[in-house]
Amino acid sequence: MLCSFIARRSPNSCADELGELIEVDPALLLTRDEFQQFRLRARDFLRDHEDHLTMQRLRRNQPLTPADLDELQRFLLSHGVGSEQAIQRAAQESNGFGLFIRSLVGLERNAAKEVFADFLADGTHTANQIRYINEIINELTSRGVLEATRLYEPPFSDLAQGPESLFSAAEVDDICHLLDLIKARATAPKAA
Repeated sequence: MLCSFIARRSPNSCADELGELIEVDPALLLTRDEFQQFRLRARDFLRDHEDHLTMQRLRRNQPLTPADLDELQRFLLSHGVGSEQAIQRAAQESNGFGLFIRSLVGLERNAAKEVFADFLADGTHTANQIRYINEIINELTSRGVLEATRLYEPPFSDLAQGPESLFSAAEVDDICHLLDLIKARATAPKAA
């Protein structure tokens, strides 16, 4: 953490007085443009290096370890793609570095389909239900994760007012559980 202080000029003297000491998070020192540039460079670099073992694990929805995430950070840093501050900010804004990376590179289509294969095989689904699940798969393929709240926004709201209008309560719970599972696999458990 960088520290800075506030200097105050006393109204009755020419002397400066030190004000309160404030800790400044170095990740916050990046401008929006600098961070956006990091995001774009990282996306392009990682797409060019999809053969990297950790990238394959991430895109195939395999669980990551803390060592995997450390390796991804070192990989970006060693190739000059970003700075420690940019990586720290990415992790903070995305609720984890793995989720940040997944948001850049998405999930392999087959991995997303595999997550929902058992769900679709468990019963007879209508064409609208299958179309809705396919839209979820499309979103996962491009964005890597999907928060359940997004199911009430376009393009999902173009298909139904919410998942409850197409699926039973138990099925909606299953869908949300699967989305949480996908998210959890991009975040490594904290080392004990």
